[in-house]
Amino acid sequence: MISQLELGKMGEKKPEKQVNGIFWILLINIGIYVADHIFQVREIKALYLYHNFPVWYQFVTSTFCHANWNHLSSNLFFLYIFGKLVEEEEGSFGVWLSYILTGAGANLVSWLVLPRNAVSVGASGAVFGLFAISVLVKLSFDWRKILEVLILGQFVIERVMEAAQASTSFASSSSALQNVNHIAHLSGALVGATLVLSSGLIWGIGDLVAQAVTRATAAKKKYLFYSDDDRDLRINWRRLVTTSLYGMAFVGPIGHFWYEGLDRFLMNRLQYPPKSMRFVATKVAIDEILFGPVDLFLFFTYMGFASGKNVTQVTDELKRDFLPALIVEGGTWPVVQVINFRFVPVRYQLLYVNLFCLLDSCFLSWLEQQQDAPWKQWFRSLFFEKPKRRDG
Repeated sequence: MISQLELGKMGEKKPEKQVNGIFWILLINIGIYVADHIFQVREIKALYLYHNFPVWYQFVTSTFCHANWNHLSSNLFFLYIFGKLVEEEEGSFGVWLSYILTGAGANLVSWLVLPRNAVSVGASGAVFGLFAISVLVKLSFDWRKILEVLILGQFVIERVMEAAQASTSFASSSSALQNVNHIAHLSGALVGATLVLSSGLIWGIGDLVAQAVTRATAAKKKYLFYSDDDRDLRINWRRLVTTSLYGMAFVGPIGHFWYEGLDRFLMNRLQYPPKSMRFVATKVAIDEILFGPVDLFLFFTYMGFASGKNVTQVTDELKRDFLPALIVEGGTWPVVQVINFRFVPVRYQLLYVNLFCLLDSCFLSWLEQQQDAPWKQWFRSLFFEKPKRRDG
């Protein structure tokens, strides 16, 4: 005889999230491959990213194109695994946004790095991006989760190394154009994915630390900036992924080539000797005057709109957060960069910058989470509120 309790358990079903976005991505990849390689639709070639004359949409459309069946099948496998993990946490919009931003970011780096006669196709950059985001949305201090991340990470890296070896052997036996196609895709994906992944992880970890500090302070003072709900003491995974996407889409690719472009400009155009005081001072000054304010403006604007706020609310937050951040960063980053450009060996400069980028992302995330803290209200009153005149 089955008890009523057992019947109740059998009748209960946990609500399952609809996972459709990643399957549409897989179907589009398969459909484009069939049209390109089986039916040989010539118009599909216009979706490739041609580095000599790129069209803006090719940075996205080329992520749905593949060179051969092995190339497609391996990407489909990883897209399904990591895309499903992301979609279960962030929904269809989240997985689509992650796929497009990370894939286009990898192609952007590929276009900037590789020769002009290269052609890029493939979703490897998106695969790496989805892997990074799936790690972040499942991030936990549980040792089992950490072990899972290490195993998955090693597996993905081994797969990429095998692809690199395959491309080398492919180069020795194929035509020059095919070689360019395959090598362009692989190198662009590797460089772009590494850049996007590292920046996304750095900003994600920074936001995680900032949330931990905010929660600890709130719990200690028994005061929550958002609401009195217990959920405010938990990790805000949506915010974590949003912050990581900013690191992937902007800080990684744009920041990297900004500093490389500054070096070339100072050495080739202005003929400044590297490591000289004039070189270092000029580079730091240009960075602080141009890149720093733009970075802060885009960060606070992006975070505001990503959280569903309107133009008026985002404008108010910019007035509240931009100037304090600019003053603090304007007083710290010049010192950091002078030491970096002047004294740190070239092979260690990236490690040095990444360390301070981690601290910087912690600070910006923490600052943005403070909302209308008393110290912010006082600071805002100094610059945006006119003192009242006394009558008489």
